[in-house]
Amino acid sequence: MTQLRVALLASCTVEVLERPLGAALRERGFEPSFWISGFAQYQQDVLNPASGLYAHEPNVVLVYLDAEDLFRDLIKNPFAQLAEARKETAGRIASEVAALVDTVSQRLPGATIVLNTTAVSPLNALTGLEFNSEYGIQDAVGEYNRAIAAFARTRPEVVILDAASLAAAVGFSRWRDDRLWYLARLRLSRHALDALASGYASILAARLGKIEDDGYEDRSHAYQEMVRLVLQAQRDALLTMRREGRLSNETFNRILRDLDLEESRLEA
Repeated sequence: MTQLRVALLASCTVEVLERPLGAALRERGFEPSFWISGFAQYQQDVLNPASGLYAHEPNVVLVYLDAEDLFRDLIKNPFAQLAEARKETAGRIASEVAALVDTVSQRLPGATIVLNTTAVSPLNALTGLEFNSEYGIQDAVGEYNRAIAAFARTRPEVVILDAASLAAAVGFSRWRDDRLWYLARLRLSRHALDALASGYASILAARLGKIEDDGYEDRSHAYQEMVRLVLQAQRDALLTMRREGRLSNETFNRILRDLDLEESRLEA
């Protein structure tokens, strides 16, 4: 078993992710030891050179940031900003996250840092107005996701977990558990925790050497499950776009064939 020191920082309570993530990592040949930041303490722990984050000397740093924390003000008052201001807000938040990553990279050279895309509920205060007014929430979150993805492409130590697609595949109503939020400030349901654990473990297995000779990631059952979830989310989005008249039948069929081909490769 390969020893793996994992630090988990988040904008919400994620201590309960340790058990499913540990199990998923052990399935892939890792023996993890965890250090977990306190509730919403990720910024303080990154900036403080004497924090437990650096004392743990992790070789993997997972930074899970939730849209409801990042965009708290916009969600609370979605009529406060027009499109250009929302774009600037998303860019500013992404820049702040990038600055934190820079600090971690400088103090933990060689560590792999995993960021995540994020999502807000499709049913929110602006449901029905997102595409029929100058106001929005989803576009700000999408801009943030694009910005951190672009940042990650310039940084070899940074990788992105597409949690937004996992949430879409699981279904947002099953991704959240409001009861846990009121009890323990935990937004993630058991379904979400399992999907995140599988996603993180698959990324790390691929990143840290669990690569087959042909150059493709390890086709384990858990990895295949994660990819199928993402592919299903993409199919669902395609169907929605076609129903709304935003895709021609020719384009729809071409993209669908590409998705089917990608899924068939999982069995190769």
